[in-house]
Amino acid sequence: MMIRARTLKKRSDPSTTTCADGHRCDNHSECVENPNDESQYFCDCDASALLWDEAFAGLSCEHKATTYCKHDQFFCTNGSDCKRQHAGDGTKYTECDCADGYEGSHCQFVAGSAPQNWPNDAASTVITSRHHGGGGVSTGGIVAILVVVLALASVGAFFGWRYMTMKKETRGVLDDFADMAADSMHGVSKKTKTKKESSTELKLDADGGKLKDAMDDILLENEEHLKEMI
Repeated sequence: MMIRARTLKKRSDPSTTTCADGHRCDNHSECVENPNDESQYFCDCDASALLWDEAFAGLSCEHKATTYCKHDQFFCTNGSDCKRQHAGDGTKYTECDCADGYEGSHCQFVAGSAPQNWPNDAASTVITSRHHGGGGVSTGGIVAILVVVLALASVGAFFGWRYMTMKKETRGVLDDFADMAADSMHGVSKKTKTKKESSTELKLDADGGKLKDAMDDILLENEEHLKEMI
C-alpha cells in the first residue's frame, strides 16, 4: 500500500515539493513513500494530472506529456510517438515509441538512467477529458459544473418564489372582487324587495278605501273643532 508522506518543506516554486528524504517532486506532484524502501520517497505524477489537467512523468514528474495517444488514455513525453501493440492473447495495448536517447513507459528517462524498481516507472493512464473525449472530468470542469448547477438552482428558487407570490396576490384580488360582487347583488336584492313591498301596499289600497276613511276622519275632527270655537 502506498502511503502519502506529509510534506516537510516546499521550495520557493509553489509547484515543487521536497520530500522527507530530500527527493524533489515537480509540477504539483505528491511525495509517496516507496513501498520497496521505506526510507525513500517517489513522486505521484497522477496528482498533477488530476489537479491541473496535464500529464507528467519522470523521477520528479518533470517531463510534461508531448503526445496524447488515441487509445487507452495513454501519453508519451519528450516528443515520442504512440504505438499500438498486439498481446499474446490477441488483445491490443498502447505503448510509446521513444525518441532517440529516451526510455521508460512514457519515455521519461534519458537512455541508461532509468532506475530499477522505481514505483512511478509504471505506465500511468490518468488523463482527463481535455485530451480524451469521455475519459474523465477535470477538477476545473467539476467546479464549473457545480457553479452552473448552483446558478440554475438559484434561478429556479427565485422564479418559484415569484410564482407563489403572484399566485397569492392574484387570489387576494379575486377574493376582493367576489366580495364586491356579493355586496352589489345583496343591494339589488334589497331594493327589489322594498319595491315589491311598496307595490303590494299600493295594490291593497287600489280601491281608495283607506284614503276615503282617512279623509272622513280629518273632516270630522275639523267640524268638532269649529263647534267648540262657536
